[in-house]
Amino acid sequence: ARWCHQLAARRTSTATRPPIDHRRRIRTRYYHLPIRQYRAPGTMIKPMLSCALFLQGFSAAAAFSSRSQISMSAGRPTGLSRRAAVQSALAPAFVVMGGAGPAQASYIDPTVDVPTITKRVFLDVKIGDEEPGRIVIGLYGELMPKTSENFEKLCEGNSYGGTTFYRALSEFQISGGAIDDPSGNSGKSAFGAPFEPDNYNLKHTKAGLVSMVKDKSGGADSRFFITIKDDAGWADDRYAAFGIVEEGMDLVGKIEKVDVSRPKNTPKVAISIQRSGLLPN
Repeated sequence: ARWCHQLAARRTSTATRPPIDHRRRIRTRYYHLPIRQYRAPGTMIKPMLSCALFLQGFSAAAAFSSRSQISMSAGRPTGLSRRAAVQSALAPAFVVMGGAGPAQASYIDPTVDVPTITKRVFLDVKIGDEEPGRIVIGLYGELMPKTSENFEKLCEGNSYGGTTFYRALSEFQISGGAIDDPSGNSGKSAFGAPFEPDNYNLKHTKAGLVSMVKDKSGGADSRFFITIKDDAGWADDRYAAFGIVEEGMDLVGKIEKVDVSRPKNTPKVAISIQRSGLLPN
């Protein structure tokens, strides 16, 4: 009789128990998963993203399951992987949480929609004791008017003359143009103070793209870098691309492969910009 009484009491308490919030259980279950695994295509998830915002994103995945586990077997498009389905479900939340970058719809792929080149400039670069070689850069003045104007004025006034390529990251990029600072920690724009680039819409999907380096405040000055590979997505949303190397990628490749000193990847041989200028249209 006592056992029957306890069983009846347990059933009664179970019946009156509030329903389980499966979304809460989902958020708890995936609390420790790395953020990068759920990076939606074309968005940038910053590592310092707060856990609170990150967990809110999983509410979007609740539609995929009424249980504590996310079941991707039902409602998943044919041929879509489990991870891709989760990314698709979470994409709206991550676009909102992606930071100050532009909306995905505003991205421009230079391999598909080639920006118009309005001006051409050159850099005469010397590696060690070798004869100087020339790098010709086309500027996307229509897409990036202010950023292109800054680089054009610095080249036209030979402001880059005497500066160096102060960093070389093999298979990633080479950095140069730190006016009045050989260490590469700062630069000087044509406008005097650092400025905000026009936009971050151009994707880094082509080798030879030229982008501005950011200063400590997030603005741009005179420093720039040139990408080495076609796939440089690490620079998307973070650095403003404004031009492309039209001639001299062989010289860029030489700079990329020089021996460097760690930890800043400073070239062991002097790589100096002897002269810069504006080419006639």
